Amino acid sequence: MDDQECTIFCVARTVGSIARVNHAATVVNGLIYTFGGYSNSLDEAYTAPTSGRIRRIPIDVHIIDPETFRCTALPSAVRSEGQHPAAVPYMRYGHTVCTVRANPETPHSSEESTQSSIDNTISCVLLWGGRSDVMGSSNALHVYDPRRRRWFMPRVRGTTPAPRDGHSSCVVRDRWMYMFGGYDDEIGALTNTLYVLDVAHWMWRLVDTTGAPPLWRDFHTATVIGDLVYVFGGRMEGIIDEEYYDNN
Repeated sequence: MDDQECTIFCVARTVGSIARVNHAATVVNGLIYTFGGYSNSLDEAYTAPTSGRIRRIPIDVHIIDPETFRCTALPSAVRSEGQHPAAVPYMRYGHTVCTVRANPETPHSSEESTQSSIDNTISCVLLWGGRSDVMGSSNALHVYDPRRRRWFMPRVRGTTPAPRDGHSSCVVRDRWMYMFGGYDDEIGALTNTLYVLDVAHWMWRLVDTTGAPPLWRDFHTATVIGDLVYVFGGRMEGIIDEEYYDNN
């Protein structure tokens, strides 16, 4: 963009959408897929039941067509044929999603040796982390196949990050998903640890970094340009006596 060009924002009113916050979204084949988030109309997913019986409400998935701005709610995957119920993530906020070409053929741990017929030439969505006030936070990896509208849980190995929300995730070279920061439930505080998931082998690793790392934070962004990941903004605590928001 040169000095003579300008960028114009416009408000496009979507049809069929529900207002929400702290959801996650990614692009697959030119369509915007949104997952979960918090909304007043979804209170039952986040409010502890008075009966004491916890309902595990599956996460909702919507598709937004950027050409027509129509938002379509997809049927719950729990009811689809062949879907393992435990592989469907529960409703949550503060999670991340990334699009990557992957092969989540490894079955869910509670299944037998049945293999899904997904190949490694399609775009999948990796969903990680997030929390619900009812179910708590999560560190399970869920993989969504947009073609079949089904969820899978590959058998991951290595050093899995602790449950958290408010972290950031991004994919480098269509193979490595980097996850940074967030609120770590195991230590009860914000963190600045960096993990990487090798999608080719479903292997987690804690990255031993050099230099001056970003301070601990949550609800920041991480963006990939080439082979570099740019972390910006976020909320920090403990630097001063109140919440601090970073612009570095």
